[in-house]
Amino acid sequence: MKRSTQLFLASFAITLILTLLVCGFVAVDQSTSRYGFGEFKPIFSVQPRDDLHYEITWFGKDYILSLDIFNIAAKYRHEYSFLSSAPQRLARQLVTLSIETYQEQQERRLEEEFIQNVLDDIQNEKQP
Repeated sequence: MKRSTQLFLASFAITLILTLLVCGFVAVDQSTSRYGFGEFKPIFSVQPRDDLHYEITWFGKDYILSLDIFNIAAKYRHEYSFLSSAPQRLARQLVTLSIETYQEQQERRLEEEFIQNVLDDIQNEKQP
């Protein structure tokens, strides 16, 4: 084998081993929380605070991750969307329309399922 191939395989193996080691360490840390006493702060955890904020614990310190910047970026992208080409604007409109249609179909399906469940319950109550 060439020297470059050997170096690649060695670095790949070392990276894989280190990744597995870190994953195992985090898994053991998570599982010890069930058996430990007192306040336990895991090495790494992510808890949703609301739709755009997450509480992250990293090595015992708490951080708050805010995703508001993505809303701000989307607002600016929308304001300057006239600079994009017509096919890009049409594709965005098509995707938006398809998502809205899918959501409406899901809502309609859930409503129909609810109505059917209520009717089934009524029929079951009438039968002795």
